[in-house]
This record gives sequence, C-alpha cells and structure tokens, in this order.
Amino acid sequence: MWPGATVSFEAGSKHNRAVLRFGEAEQFVTYPSSPSDNGRALYNHVSDIRRTLIAMGAERAPRPKSDRPRSERNPGAAMRELPVDGPAQTFRDPWEALKGLVKSSVVYHHDIEQGTLDWLNLRKGRLTASEMKLIVTPTLKVANNDEVRKHLYDLLAQRITDHVEPHFQSYDMERGNFDEEHARAKYSETYGEVTECGFVTNDKIGFTIGYSPDGLVGDDGLIECKSRLQKLQMHTLIEFVANKMIPPDYLIQCQAALFVADDREWLDFISYSGGMKMAAVRCYPDPKIHEAIGNAAIEFEAKLAEKREIYEKLIASDARLVDTERLIYL
Repeated sequence: MWPGATVSFEAGSKHNRAVLRFGEAEQFVTYPSSPSDNGRALYNHVSDIRRTLIAMGAERAPRPKSDRPRSERNPGAAMRELPVDGPAQTFRDPWEALKGLVKSSVVYHHDIEQGTLDWLNLRKGRLTASEMKLIVTPTLKVANNDEVRKHLYDLLAQRITDHVEPHFQSYDMERGNFDEEHARAKYSETYGEVTECGFVTNDKIGFTIGYSPDGLVGDDGLIECKSRLQKLQMHTLIEFVANKMIPPDYLIQCQAALFVADDREWLDFISYSGGMKMAAVRCYPDPKIHEAIGNAAIEFEAKLAEKREIYEKLIASDARLVDTERLIYL
C-alpha cells in the first residue's frame, strides 16, 4: 500500500511505538498502551501513521478496484501489504498491531434511500454526523448544556419506543433538498462523478454512529452540500472560501463525516446558491478534531446508558405508570 515503506511495532517503557522507515528516513509514532487511553484515542493513530509516512515522502499506492459492492468491503482488512525492494512483505494491519482493541468497520448502505422509512429506522436512536456539533464545542471540548440534554432524551426515547417523531419541513429545508440535487449535478459535471448512498455506519468506538452522505466521489472522496441564501453565500465566499476555510458552523459535521466514513481521504464542502458562484472547499481528516468527536461520543453514550438504567428501574418500580397507545394525528 505504501511502496518502499516499512512499519514495525516496538514496546516502550511508557508507550509502545510504530517505527516507520522510508529510504534513509526513520520516524516513530507512539500509541497508548494503557486501557484508559485506548478507547478514546487509539483509532486516531492509523491516521497519524499515514500522515507521518506522507511527511517522510512516501506515497500511497493506488487502490486495486474491486467488483464487490463497497458495503461488503472492509477497509480495515486483516492483512495489508507494504511493497519493499524485492518480494512484497506482509505486515499486520495497524489496527491489529495496536493491541487490536479498535477496528474500523465502516458499512455503506447503498440500498437505502434518504428520507424513507428504512432510512429513519437505520439512523433511529443513533448519533449521526449532522448532530455532532451538539456534543462538541467549537473549542473541541465535550459539550454540557441544554441542547446536549435535549438530544440525549430524544435518542433515548427513540431507542425505547422504537419510534421517530415527525419533524416539520420548513421552506429552507425544502429549498436545501432541491438545491442539493443541483449542487451534486454541477459538481459531477465539473469535478468528478458522484454516486449517492443512503447511510454510512461505523462501530469503531464500541457502538454504532452514522452519517448520511450527500455523495461519494470515487473511492476516496465525499461531498457535503449546503444550500445558502444569496446574502449568506456572499458572506461565505468572502470570509471563508477566499481563505480556503470551511465555515465554522459546518466544520464539526464535515470532520464527523470523515470520522464515520474513515476509509475516505477527503471531503469537499460545497456552498451553493442558485445564480451565484458555487464553491467547493476541500478538507482532510483532522486527528485532533476526530479525537474530540470520539471523546464526546463516548461520553454521550455513557450518559445515555445511565439515563436508560434509571428509566428501566423506574418501570420496574411501583411508580404509578399507565400504558398508553400512540395516536396518529391527520
């Protein structure tokens, strides 16, 4: 996968390390060996290894094409080959080498159409990329506010009732759905073919999180489309696109998309307003933001489990609770 590069794993006095060699260069990347660290940060170290190899001058070999649907392919394959001089040497996949505690298992649900009942059922009760901004602050801290608590009780209710309450479709939401199709078509026409996918799931942090992509680009890319009123588009172009930045309001969502679809190399943020210039700003996985997302998701899930335990004890108690039927209002 990285021609001319080798990776070996060594035990250290405090932290273990991956030793990377390419040509005359040699560098190492440390990774945690204590259980308290593994669950929160370990999944970022494969990205650290990739970035270090790139900094050393190594280049990733093109991926072989597969006839199988992407949903059946596992990007964290049990074995990877790093070609060196002479016959290729086989190394254990870094996930396995790093204690084998965290493995990526991204699944693409191509047969699901967004907005359908099947799509709602698939994302029901799960943290998704579009909602990560609720649990991670702009300074990358774990959020603890009313919005977090509202979202926690919303997902807990969905898990317990197996029901998702309908949401009002505003004009802005309808415009967004309409513009997304045009933005995707314009991007395909200009930059590269985009394929649609209903939902993406990943359980690398011990539970399933999800993401509804606006489009997949080849084997390596994603797009995230935003429909903008013209005044907001003008602001976005001047204040952010001119500086090759993604607007802060959408940064966590874009990085969360790459966190879930972690076999993808990049994401193009598309800002679209009909009649104006469409902008595409590319971003790459950011290990620091990904660690913050992982930490917040783990803490959120732990709090949700605590609240569910309280609910189940309440149900088993002698509290005055009466069953009711759900009514559909037409």
